[in-house]
Amino acid sequence: MEIPNRKVFSIMVWGAFWGSERSDSYLLDRDFEFKKHGYSAAFYIQILNHNLTDIWESGLVFMQDNTSIHRARKSKLWNGIEVMEWPSYSPDLNPIENLWVLHSPAPSP
Repeated sequence: MEIPNRKVFSIMVWGAFWGSERSDSYLLDRDFEFKKHGYSAAFYIQILNHNLTDIWESGLVFMQDNTSIHRARKSKLWNGIEVMEWPSYSPDLNPIENLWVLHSPAPSP
């Protein structure tokens, strides 16, 4: 996708899975009032409020990677749910990364 200054940017998708269940996937909206028109913790929290409260159960562990909107104080303190801490740059420890591979388009020949 291109923006006026001809830079290419990616999209951010939210999803959750636990046991043998999974949530729907959601595209996060960009915050055009935020620096560089990126993703903000405020928009991320809207996704959590809309989706996670319906599926959260006692005993689950809330895991997310180290993207800036996940590290924001208000995201970490969201709804009093403790968030598992991750070392920086550790996608190999994040189980969702294995699922994203299944959703990625096949490489072009």
